[in-house]
Amino acid sequence: MAFFNTSAEDRYKKQIQEFLFEGETIEHVYGLAIDFVALTNKRLIFVDQSLFGKETGVVSIPYSRIDEIGIVKDKFWSMSDKIMITTKHDKHELKLLQGKDEALKFYNTLAKYIC
Repeated sequence: MAFFNTSAEDRYKKQIQEFLFEGETIEHVYGLAIDFVALTNKRLIFVDQSLFGKETGVVSIPYSRIDEIGIVKDKFWSMSDKIMITTKHDKHELKLLQGKDEALKFYNTLAKYIC
């Protein structure tokens, strides 16, 4: 599970509950610079401000619609905290709060869901 305190994790899980449909379960939750990203048994759900200007919105992407993912590396080949997600219509950049190690865990977990 994510690398932040239990109260933050519980808060994110509570916030996302209203977006889940019957039979969908939260499997992983990670903090983002804006809010959170969740991996469910069906899809990726995250808060994105860039699509909505000054307002934030919830984005939902079924795993089958993700074309590619990437993790940003710095000049010295170490991982960064940024994940790139590409669909047919959009590119999304997620900046994880937990740092490089959690970003790599998120990347690997998401890769398992889409492959």
